[in-house]
Amino acid sequence: MEGPSSLNPRRHGRQSGIVRTRNHGSKLVALLCALAMVAGMTGAAVSAYGDDDESTAPSQDAQVTAQAAEPTAKAVDAPAFNKQIEPNDDGTYTLSMDVTGKSSETTEQQVIPLDIALVLDVSGSMDEPVMRDQYSEVALRNMSYRNTYYVPNGDTYEPVTCSKMQTVGHIFTSTVCTTWQTAEGASYNVSYNGSTPTGVSPDTKFYQVRQVSTGQTRLQVLKASVDEFLTQLAAQNETIANPDSKVQVTLIKYAAKKNTTVGNDTYTEGEYTYNYSQVVQPLTSQMDKIRTSVDALTEGGATSADYGLEFAKQELDKGSRANAQKMVIFYSDGEPNHSKSDSVSPGNGTGFEQNVANSAIEAAHTLKAAGATIFAIGAMSDANPTGTDKVNKYMNYVSSNFPDATSMISPGEGKYGNVYYQAVTAGTDLQRIFDELIDIVTSGTAYENVTMTDTLSQYAQFTQPDAANFGAKLVIRDAQGKVVDPSAVGLPDEQGQTYAITANPATKTVSVSFPDNYALHDGYRYSLEYTVEPTQKAYDDYASNLNSGSADGAYAGVKGDDETGASSAGQPGFRSNDKATIDYTPRVDGNSQDPVKDVPMPHPVIQVDESKFAKLTVEKHWVGVPTADRPDSILVDISCRTAAGEACTGYDNVKVAPDPNDAATEDWHATVWIPVADVDRTFTVTEHSYDAYYTQYDAKREWNLDANQTDGGSGYFTTVTNYPKTATFSLGNIQVGKTVQGTDTDSDFGFTLNAGEGLTGATTDGTTAFTSADTTVAGPFTRDQQRTGAFDGTVTLQLPAPGETSKAYAFTVNEQDPQSEGWIWDQDQVGVTVTVARNTAGDPEFNADGTVKATVSYTYPDGDSDATDANKNLAAFTNRLKPVSKLPLTGEGGATPLLWLVIGGGLGALALLSAGGVAVWRKRSQV
Repeated sequence: MEGPSSLNPRRHGRQSGIVRTRNHGSKLVALLCALAMVAGMTGAAVSAYGDDDESTAPSQDAQVTAQAAEPTAKAVDAPAFNKQIEPNDDGTYTLSMDVTGKSSETTEQQVIPLDIALVLDVSGSMDEPVMRDQYSEVALRNMSYRNTYYVPNGDTYEPVTCSKMQTVGHIFTSTVCTTWQTAEGASYNVSYNGSTPTGVSPDTKFYQVRQVSTGQTRLQVLKASVDEFLTQLAAQNETIANPDSKVQVTLIKYAAKKNTTVGNDTYTEGEYTYNYSQVVQPLTSQMDKIRTSVDALTEGGATSADYGLEFAKQELDKGSRANAQKMVIFYSDGEPNHSKSDSVSPGNGTGFEQNVANSAIEAAHTLKAAGATIFAIGAMSDANPTGTDKVNKYMNYVSSNFPDATSMISPGEGKYGNVYYQAVTAGTDLQRIFDELIDIVTSGTAYENVTMTDTLSQYAQFTQPDAANFGAKLVIRDAQGKVVDPSAVGLPDEQGQTYAITANPATKTVSVSFPDNYALHDGYRYSLEYTVEPTQKAYDDYASNLNSGSADGAYAGVKGDDETGASSAGQPGFRSNDKATIDYTPRVDGNSQDPVKDVPMPHPVIQVDESKFAKLTVEKHWVGVPTADRPDSILVDISCRTAAGEACTGYDNVKVAPDPNDAATEDWHATVWIPVADVDRTFTVTEHSYDAYYTQYDAKREWNLDANQTDGGSGYFTTVTNYPKTATFSLGNIQVGKTVQGTDTDSDFGFTLNAGEGLTGATTDGTTAFTSADTTVAGPFTRDQQRTGAFDGTVTLQLPAPGETSKAYAFTVNEQDPQSEGWIWDQDQVGVTVTVARNTAGDPEFNADGTVKATVSYTYPDGDSDATDANKNLAAFTNRLKPVSKLPLTGEGGATPLLWLVIGGGLGALALLSAGGVAVWRKRSQV
């Protein structure tokens, strides 16, 4: 048995329930129903494959009676209002609140002119048949627990799946389903007698579904829908006497290559014929022309949606009616792509081509930025306004659901599932929907009792604080932007009442209100205008944000709302107002509705004049601190005092850091912005204290800035230098000299560097006090010829602080006992002074290896024979060979004391040598 035709929610996404919005009300609901109707009549879609020679697979469709739209007699949109700011040549701004009248309360019905672009997909897949679901009853005994079945639910069906099974039978067993369940949890229990089902509770029938053709192609159904739409528009235009107020439509088709001529042209490649993407009919109020062109459309080609939207922008821009609303109805049954032979941007003719999607989204963004509203209708197989796969993101981004989307990766703010993207789900009552569509494009509402109020923020002030109402004035312009006298819009009214401007200096509030029951005249823009300028608070906060290095920038991340003026919309700045609101009372068919209060207006922003700042640049110079050892940044405070000694606005914690493009540079800097003021001020730079570094200021540390003075554009510069409090000194700079007299020798001689008396500030590792260091001057030595050496290692010294010219460290050097009886060793102690000084710039100097430069001087004791000019740059020591009379009488080498005496008297030298005493001489010469 064949069941009733119905929507298949599992395959087609949302069944019903159009989202309402505050601004559009039931009229928007009706429009969206109309759009959904167009989609529904085309049937659920398949993915659109561009070229005719590509294969396509038919999709599934179902139909259900639509819910009737709610009555719209009392549905009221808000009047068009805005708040804008415009810079003047003198550094001030003109701030305005405006509202545009919209009324049809005249003897002739008036409408807001509307230009509509129908952008229709005529790709090859539009030749596919529209399919629908056909439900037929299935017997319980023929059901399998593995399958999905459907149960009736009013005028539609719900899918059920098996949630509980059991095994039945004895010899021959089988598995059957005893409980079938819907997605919402409703259960249907099947009872069995053995393996035979006997009934179901609650009582229902189960259905299976198959696809059947409706006998029409998608293009045929789309044509019929658009034809009815145009018929309704033509009937509406008959009721509008003013030709300039009639609804106009432009027809655009898109498929394959772009053709800039107007027409319905095709081209042939091989055995196939393809559609050009082109304007079929420009804007016209003659619906018969559009209808005839729609009837002549054929299918064939790719899905070049970007070309269609580009043509829509082109044609809507040609509209000469300045106050016309603009609407785009964008229909697509598949993924965006270009044909393989496209001369501009060839594609594959099938599948989702991201570059085409991006171009379409960018074209749609241009339309939306120009004030157009875009409704997208998706007829692809998986169209779903809440879906986040590629194709559903793309359709959302094209539509007004995402007004700021510019590409697939830059959607901006928006909402999936909002009303501007509708998926193909069902058919509906076309006449009723088109009636609702006509209602949305007409204006039948007037607005009375209008009041606009603006309260300035702490960042803006009136330039005429002492003038009446701060100098605010009402300016009225007609639809062409021409300023008109208030009498042109019935002010004063018949009772002599007119608008009233009021101001409250205590709250910086200004407002305008109109007489009771006065309705704004249709198409006229009423603007309350006044001049403002940034406050001192604006300049101070701008400087504070810049000087603190705020990640949000000088304006703390604030940007102007959309459509608030070229200098404001999307631009950084401080908000000019705390709050701006409009109150009004809608009047429908002569009856006043409930008042609407405190509707917020957009927030414009105001910028400071950067020429009204002085700039203090703090430069940071590093001396003796390797790049790797420096912090990421340092902080300085800029304090301020007036000439009278009173504190004024300074800037704490200003970060001085290296140029991010040259982190290895020796010099860092930070520029401090200082607003001009009407008093003399002195600014002083003070660096935060850092344990490891001394801070040295130059002569420009203090800056005297006169009242109302800037830096003249050249800036003021001061340098802060850091050098380490301690540095290593190479002991290799302390040298010793060794001389032997009386003989040559191969011996080595040791020396010790000792801490001088009271030595402080010298350490071996930064913490342990220095005590001593040793070195050796190695032989061989030639008598009377000096050999030199130096100490190894380093010592850490405290460097002179700012204010100190130098810092000296005292050491002593002495020779170590040579432990030989043959020498008279030098036991003098030579003083060594290491002096670290600051150069003329006030900085210590450093060697390439990072050690500090210092002078080393030597002091010899009185009577020291080594204290000669030749030895002034080292610690010199001289050892002498002992005289014979001083040698010990121990019989060295077999010699007796008597033999030593003989030798001393100059006798028997030959006898000594023959007795083996030569060994003694050899040993002595090697002492």
